[in-house]
Amino acid sequence: MTEATANRAVLCDDDDVLRSVVRRMMDDAGYLVVAEAADPEAALEAMESTGADVLLLDLALETGRGEDVITDLATRQRPVRIVVFSAYVSSPQRSR
Repeated sequence: MTEATANRAVLCDDDDVLRSVVRRMMDDAGYLVVAEAADPEAALEAMESTGADVLLLDLALETGRGEDVITDLATRQRPVRIVVFSAYVSSPQRSR
C-alpha cells in the first residue's frame, strides 16, 4: 500500500444521516472518505473505482446484505481492510 492510497475509505450505509456522522468521525481519525454508498453494488463499484483500502460497511442494508460485499471483496486480489457495524443485534427480517 502506498502513501497515496493509505487511509482512503469507502463508507457504505443506507442511512444518509448516519453516513454523515460516520464520515465526520472518519475525517477526525485521519481517513479520507473517497466515496459513499447506500447499497452493496455501489459499495463494490466505489471500492473498485477509487482504489480505497478501507471499507466501513453496515451489515444490514435496505437493499442487500453487507456479508455479500465481504464475500465478493475476499475473492479479489487486492487486500482491503473491512470494518463492519450494524444497529441490529441480529439480521432484520426483510422480504426479498
